[in-house]
Amino acid sequence: MPQLDVNGWAFRSLFFEGIPPDTVMQKGSAVTRLVYLNLPMTVNYSFGNKIEYNFGLGVFGGLLLDEKLIINQKISPGVVIVRSFEDTDNYKRINFGLSISAGAKFPISERLKLNIGILNNLGLANINRTGGSIKTNALSAILGFVLQPK
Repeated sequence: MPQLDVNGWAFRSLFFEGIPPDTVMQKGSAVTRLVYLNLPMTVNYSFGNKIEYNFGLGVFGGLLLDEKLIINQKISPGVVIVRSFEDTDNYKRINFGLSISAGAKFPISERLKLNIGILNNLGLANINRTGGSIKTNALSAILGFVLQPK
């Protein structure tokens, strides 16, 4: 099942050169947000009678849909300038890596089960185009229902 994964990082305590005519250093933050559409492909192993446990291992492929750099700059008490930049050219559009999952299905009725699990998409590709190495890691919680056919 395709997944929409939002990855990113933040620098919360930065100082910016003031906006003219004020040249006093101003405090702010910078947040980068990457949105990937990932498709995990796993081989699953299940066991158990009443409660069905499952483990999965495989690969995933991802496509970069959006990237934003958001800068918040506090210019005076109570006044914050927010700037947003899209710059997908700095990141590779394709991502891939390992996909690992674990979970359990709990019976609620004869045909209905509660599905609880986790999925980790561990990126192996360097997605940075401008130098250095950036790899993604998305840990997802799974909660849903499984309806068994008659």
